[in-house]
Amino acid sequence: MRVASQQDLATIVALDQDTFPDHWSESQWLTYLNQSNRYIVTLIGDEKPVGYAVFSILFDEAELLRIGVLPQFQGAGIGHRLLQSSINVLHELGTKRLLLEVRQSNIAAIRLYKSLGFSEDGVRKGYYPLLQGSGREDAILMSK
Repeated sequence: MRVASQQDLATIVALDQDTFPDHWSESQWLTYLNQSNRYIVTLIGDEKPVGYAVFSILFDEAELLRIGVLPQFQGAGIGHRLLQSSINVLHELGTKRLLLEVRQSNIAAIRLYKSLGFSEDGVRKGYYPLLQGSGREDAILMSK
């Protein structure tokens, strides 16, 4: 596992496109890679990244902005390992609290977060656009 740099832009964009139907644009990723308050981790598997996590750090809090693992590697504990390692590094950087929001329908992610000690803090109504069709989906707010 390592911290990503601007040299990883093409790889991270491709990884995001393979992981999410609502992937971020190359310009969004470039912005994140160039900001000093962002912490982007990539997980290397067989010499090729298979997952990533992006955090925004503000004082002693960090927010998980996005975490993704290639579909063919999901369910193998990579997300857990990636997030746990990131939490450890964030604590070393002085972070005392970690926040996130997750789609209400993303049961696997909610289970992952709870297994790492996150608790539900509330709901943000209609936060996410539906991935298919029209309408909105609630976000569950969590912290640790």
